[in-house]
Amino acid sequence: MSLEQEAVSRRRNATPEAIIGGGDGIDVLPDEILQHVLSFLPVPEAVQTCVLARRWQHLWKSMPVLRVTGEGWILNRRGVRKLNKFVNHLLLLRDRTAPLHTCEVELGTFRSQDDPQINLWIRHALLCQAQVLSVHLSRDNNSFDLEDLPLVSRHLTRLELCNVMLNGNILNFSRCPALEELWMRDCYIALDVILSQSVKRLTILDCMFYQNARTRISIPSLVTLEFTECWGRTPFLESMPSLVTGSVKLTNCDDCCGKEAGSSCFNVSNTCENCGANNDGNGDCVLLNGLSEAKSLELIAKPGVVRLHLIIS
Repeated sequence: MSLEQEAVSRRRNATPEAIIGGGDGIDVLPDEILQHVLSFLPVPEAVQTCVLARRWQHLWKSMPVLRVTGEGWILNRRGVRKLNKFVNHLLLLRDRTAPLHTCEVELGTFRSQDDPQINLWIRHALLCQAQVLSVHLSRDNNSFDLEDLPLVSRHLTRLELCNVMLNGNILNFSRCPALEELWMRDCYIALDVILSQSVKRLTILDCMFYQNARTRISIPSLVTLEFTECWGRTPFLESMPSLVTGSVKLTNCDDCCGKEAGSSCFNVSNTCENCGANNDGNGDCVLLNGLSEAKSLELIAKPGVVRLHLIIS
């Protein structure tokens, strides 16, 4: 069944007046305005408007925003397969010449042998020159693996990731020269470096950094940093000469030992790297080296370790 046929089936008992609110003047609006209105709808509802009138038949194909949500879908095995088929068909039929500003993927729990084809949708959105890309998944999914290949886009300006697994070179943004904002929450980070020459705002909330290697954050253009309630091994911050505001809260990190709390080291073999300088093995401080040029800086750690609020003129 095609998208149009499915839309007709879902709306067969509804009147156009009921669907669009009964206004007589809506059809005089330009296509661009109508497409903007459709952008506030999840894609199944946007596609359903094709049954309103002949003029509406193809408007959804040029929407500047695609919102793929779990609303209306039961994401068991059958439901995930239907969602994949629907979204893939939609992307195939979408007008490739129409600009795509934003692509949002927001899904609840899917417990199935088949996963949503999110990686495919991400790459397609970038090919359509999306400027904003957002992937928000439920915590109940135990994280979803994104492809470990770098993202490639000359147009992407903002990236949001929530509850996904990040490996390999996925956060190497050397081929995303326009990216200015990176926001991550509840992600599992197992990679060597977060790299960008363009990002100005970085937010990392409640993320887990794995222990196999200390992640390096190399973003010299950073202006604002928020690093809060992350777990695991604290990442190494390289020089950030443009940093204006920094906020770092380390209440769950694993870079601590008993000595830092006024007791004795928990590591009886005396090989705890925290007993010496908190560094990356080369003598550079993990945090303060990168934060040293901030104009406004807030550092919060576990009780007994350090609690600082500095305003530097």
